[in-house]
Amino acid sequence: MKTLVSFIALLLLPVFSTQGLAVESHTLSINDDIEVSIDIYPATKQASKIILWLACNEGSEGTETRSSSKLNHHAIEVWLPDFLSAHFLPQGPSSIYKIPGTEVAAVISQISQARPEADIYLVAAGRANAPLLRGAVEWERHPKNKALKGMIMLYPRLNLLEPVPGNEPVYIEAVGKTKLPILILEGERTPNRWGLPHLKTALSKNGSKVSSSILPRVRGYFYTRPNKTKAELELSKKVHQLILDSLSQLDKN
Repeated sequence: MKTLVSFIALLLLPVFSTQGLAVESHTLSINDDIEVSIDIYPATKQASKIILWLACNEGSEGTETRSSSKLNHHAIEVWLPDFLSAHFLPQGPSSIYKIPGTEVAAVISQISQARPEADIYLVAAGRANAPLLRGAVEWERHPKNKALKGMIMLYPRLNLLEPVPGNEPVYIEAVGKTKLPILILEGERTPNRWGLPHLKTALSKNGSKVSSSILPRVRGYFYTRPNKTKAELELSKKVHQLILDSLSQLDKN
């Protein structure tokens, strides 16, 4: 098995974002068996921040790609990897949960090599937070790796076991293993908001500074729901602004 070996531009027709800006498509060879396609939304000016955004549906739902097209006007470059196709997995939360943290760490490593001057931030929603958190833990195993600056968790679902009323939550093994600053964004209209204090305590066990914000009038999974309320429709159009505000908050912490 090879380790991280190559990052090759795909010879494809130009791809354009919803704002008319060219999107760079690349492949990253993780090992002999896995090649991950990555769409990169380059910033309109030199990027000071890079976002690795892991989506349950590799970004094809639309919110991630539309948001990326807006973020790159703020000196922010966005990387959207497609791990699911690399593993021949169907789109969905149960599929993204299976992605190894080592592969996510390999993409973080490639970003750090390609953009050594930029700070790297992680973004995920729902179950996609699990492999992204595992990737952060893998990355931090090497003391010299300093490029990661924070993680934004949109309505994270990090339970290992189905929650049982009255019992302590059981989280995935990566919870409480990173020192990375974390900001959690959770919907006001979901029962999960009441578990935030417990989750924040668990995530902070290794020194991570964890903060949270409640998103008013929306449920968890607000931007992927087929039956969005008016409030959820409106907030879905402003996910890029949520990310910008969250980055500012992480920088202040």
